[in-house]
Amino acid sequence: ADIVRFAADEPEVHRIMASEGSQLTPRLVWLCENVVRQPFDEFCVLVMAAQKEGSVRACDPEILRYAVISIASVPPAVSSEVQYLTGKNPTARGWMSKTIELIEDLVFGFKSPIRKLLSNTSRL
Repeated sequence: ADIVRFAADEPEVHRIMASEGSQLTPRLVWLCENVVRQPFDEFCVLVMAAQKEGSVRACDPEILRYAVISIASVPPAVSSEVQYLTGKNPTARGWMSKTIELIEDLVFGFKSPIRKLLSNTSRL
């Protein structure tokens, strides 16, 4: 959920990384080593541990990381296009909630254990 909120609040980060990531340059290497490497590695380690316990679907953690980043970051980065084509604001709370649900379904399978827990406690 944090990545979705961050992407909505800071869409220029994705724009910068998409632009810089198109060619291997000293600036890209600096960005990767000083900004991206640690959270990338932490994500992959976390996913591999969760896969071993069976709580995250079997897939390549590196590809999953890029899928999650893309789902969270592209709509806010191209928000004018999204708004023109859909009439919806990708930084609005409703869009972000649906994005979080989609990412949970991708990562955990059909129904996220987090969403199940939240829906069970809301009935109390």
